[in-house]
Amino acid sequence: MDTVDMVADNKQVIRRYLEQDELGFPTPELVLSSSFVSHASSSDEVVETSSFLEWARALRDGLHPKVEVEDLIAEGDRVAVRVSWRGVHSGPFAGMAPTGREYRVSGIGIFRVAEGKVVERWLEFDQVGLMSQIKG
Repeated sequence: MDTVDMVADNKQVIRRYLEQDELGFPTPELVLSSSFVSHASSSDEVVETSSFLEWARALRDGLHPKVEVEDLIAEGDRVAVRVSWRGVHSGPFAGMAPTGREYRVSGIGIFRVAEGKVVERWLEFDQVGLMSQIKG
C-alpha cells in the first residue's frame, strides 16, 4: 500500500470512529486496537482501554454528544481532527445530576492508526467550558 492510500485509509478509520458515537460505540472493538491507549488531557497520564471505555460510557450516557467534524488532516499514521460536540446534559455526569442544559464545546484530537484501528489518542477539549455550561 502506498502512502497516499494509507493516509486515506487512516482518515476513513477516524471518520468511522467519530461516526460511531465519537467514542466508537456501540462496538468500540471495531475501531480501537486491543493495545489502545488515550493520553489524558493536560497531564502525563496514560489511560488504558478499560478506563477509557468507562469514561467514554459516562460521557455518552450523561451528555449524549453529537459530533461535527470541522477539520480532518492526516499524514503517515497520524490523523488530526478538530471537532465540535453538542448535546444536552440529560444523565449523571462527573458526579452531577442531569441539569437539562445544552452545551457546545470544541476539541482537537490526534490519533495514531495501525492496521486499520486506533492505537493511540491525544485529546484537548474545553473541559472548563463544558462544566460551566452544564452547571449553569
